[in-house]
Amino acid sequence: MKVKIIQKKDEYSMEYNVGDILEVDSTWYGGVTVLGKTGVPVSIDKDEYVNVTGDGEAVVSDAESMTVTSGETEFQGGLRPKGQGVATEQFGHLAEIDQEVRGAVRDLLEVANLEPGDALVIGCSSSEVANMRIGSFSSEDIGKCIASAILDELSGTGIYMAAQCCEHLNRAIIVEKAYAKENRIPIVNVVPQLKAGGSFATAAYAEMKEPVAIEYIQAQAGIDIGDTLIGMHLAPVAVPVRSEHSMVGGAHVVMARTRAKYIGGIRAGYREGI
Repeated sequence: MKVKIIQKKDEYSMEYNVGDILEVDSTWYGGVTVLGKTGVPVSIDKDEYVNVTGDGEAVVSDAESMTVTSGETEFQGGLRPKGQGVATEQFGHLAEIDQEVRGAVRDLLEVANLEPGDALVIGCSSSEVANMRIGSFSSEDIGKCIASAILDELSGTGIYMAAQCCEHLNRAIIVEKAYAKENRIPIVNVVPQLKAGGSFATAAYAEMKEPVAIEYIQAQAGIDIGDTLIGMHLAPVAVPVRSEHSMVGGAHVVMARTRAKYIGGIRAGYREGI
């Protein structure tokens, strides 16, 4: 089996480029592993390739050839596949997801200068991690895996995890009650569920000691897994943090720390590291 690369997510990899036709070594839930230019196995997401025949002709599925006729039409059109709502599949790559998440958290903590009492806001689409369209494939297993990994990495640091809910709850935040009380943030009454809050927030609610929901936070750092848009919950000024851990499963990862605003002008002096 061979595939043709139609887009390239990993801009740093020299193992493959757009237009390359590569031999498939194995498959995984988010795509395939191909043999790169030097013979090294490389994981490729589903939306980075099309299947091709032996002579290099693309194999077009019925779904890929469909045109849009209404808002309800299922189509590829450059978008990820749309799932059935809640995932029922058993995922075999949870250990890899766990390690990718932990690596991202460690990289961020290394440069963010967080202190006990600070908050790390997390946005997460389990659908995107499973290489499906955001909001269409909520996975309880993936949500638990990611929430557990982050809470474990933060254990003993005094840093609070703040879990962003999905749009159904207006991106409310799940935090420990202690954090809301310490920062005098009003508590609202809602309990996240798989399709009304999302799998990650649901798992965070289940694993926190005394979880509550709030509508507003200014977190000192953040990790966005799957482009869920966490900017509204970051304190100014947000500074992007780059990491080798730029993917979790099939989901794109964006991270940021925050810093204090510079005020004053040409005669002002500033402290370093805040």
